Amino acid sequence: MGNNTCSGQIQGPFKANQELFNLIQHNAERPIMYIKHIGIQAPQGTVLSLNTNTIEIGLTGIYENDNIALRSIFFYTDVAEDVIIDYIIV
Repeated sequence: MGNNTCSGQIQGPFKANQELFNLIQHNAERPIMYIKHIGIQAPQGTVLSLNTNTIEIGLTGIYENDNIALRSIFFYTDVAEDVIIDYIIV
């Protein structure tokens, strides 16, 4: 049975309003439909957009969602190289 998913990681720095879905799609070995799982490590208080939802990174410095059909992700401000995004795409 085939597996139609693959995982990857991107690391900052990222510019404010830089559409990271496009970067992930560019780096993929094949066309992707959406991101189905995302894990983000960033400093507490970092604010970003997932689809049209505003998310703020909490005390742990980690945000994770394994039940999402993500097609847009960007940070509202520039973020440094310590920001890491892990993902699984479909």
